[in-house]
Amino acid sequence: MEDGRVKVSECLHKPFQKAYELGWASISDSPEYGGMGAPATIGLIVSEAINGANLGLGMFFGLTSGAAKLIETYGSDMLKEKYIAKMFQGQYTGTMCLSEPHPGVQMSEQE
Repeated sequence: MEDGRVKVSECLHKPFQKAYELGWASISDSPEYGGMGAPATIGLIVSEAINGANLGLGMFFGLTSGAAKLIETYGSDMLKEKYIAKMFQGQYTGTMCLSEPHPGVQMSEQE
């Protein structure tokens, strides 16, 4: 954190941008919003390669794709138009917040 903003290590900036330029970061995401639309198996292969090289970088792509897919599935048309394409292009990122098992809901119990 720096001045209330998340600061990403400088060494990740170029690989992050390049992965979106080449379509790797959104390879199996919906073409309607700028993804490549490749089969999930291809997406998994690319994801494994990226995560094997740098798990921190891969988490940006996986969490962003997951958040965008939630908006795509359950969001209003306004939310879809506002966020998804920018997420699949690397302009916005997504995250996930989980609680610990003892005070709240466990993700493993979700359906």
